[in-house]
Amino acid sequence: MKNLFCIVISVFLIGCGDCIQELDGNVMDKDSKILLTGVKIWKENKPNETFFTGEYGGFSYSAVSNGTLGCPDFSLVFHKEGYYEKVCSFAANKHDTVEIFLEKNYQLFGLRPAILDTVKLIENDNFISTGVVGYAGRKPKEFDRRQWLMMRITGSR
Repeated sequence: MKNLFCIVISVFLIGCGDCIQELDGNVMDKDSKILLTGVKIWKENKPNETFFTGEYGGFSYSAVSNGTLGCPDFSLVFHKEGYYEKVCSFAANKHDTVEIFLEKNYQLFGLRPAILDTVKLIENDNFISTGVVGYAGRKPKEFDRRQWLMMRITGSR
């Protein structure tokens, strides 16, 4: 019985160890691929320990966690005003370099769905090639009515 207890304690102590969690990366806009500065980042289970992306959208994360039954994966939360919040999971004991893409949240601006595609085109290309805002290539019914009236109007009317 004493030997069994010693074996169990030995296995438990051998399995215990510190796990290193390291990650470097860049945070970018999904559509334009522009690096985003000032993105707030925190570990999912520790929201009070935050840090931000630097001047060029880069970040570096390093932490040590308890690996009682193996090294646990970790998740980071990425948040920036005007973008959807993103949660990404990463493997521990592996130094990675990643690229994180955040998607804009256009609903915050109160845009109608009809003009949303046009706004995205303007943002990505800085111009609209069709020259039409909203529903591209669609003319209003009033245009046909006016044309019909103009063709049938006489000088006395």
